[in-house]
Amino acid sequence: MEQLISLIAFAGILVSIGAGVAVAVLARKLRDANNSQQLLATDMNYRLNEIRHNLEAVAQHTSAQLQRISQPIPQPVPTRAPEPAVATAATAAAPTSQRQSVTERRHRVLTLARRGMDIKDIAQTLGMPHGEVALIIRMSNPKFGD
Repeated sequence: MEQLISLIAFAGILVSIGAGVAVAVLARKLRDANNSQQLLATDMNYRLNEIRHNLEAVAQHTSAQLQRISQPIPQPVPTRAPEPAVATAATAAAPTSQRQSVTERRHRVLTLARRGMDIKDIAQTLGMPHGEVALIIRMSNPKFGD
């Protein structure tokens, strides 16, 4: 009978030791999982701060762009077309720097058109014939000037 009691006591000790080992293993796994979760949370906080910083930079850039775009567009002073004059040797020999080249006129017309001015206003602003302005715009984009 004493042997049976000592055998039961020994079995109880073994079960207790096994339960203690199991609890220790589970506690270790739980600690590792907790550490892993903390690392993930720290990484997520870092990434969120980085995204917040990037969004602030984009917002500042967008605000600056909106301010730049909302500034009024300086309108050139309309110039009167010169009175037709008799071509003389002096006017024929005038330097070309005084006259705008076709490319320069085209660029100015298309720039104003892209800014939303209509053909009549562009012609008046640049002192050009209405037909020439319409032709330049239509040649650049056939859908625009109709």
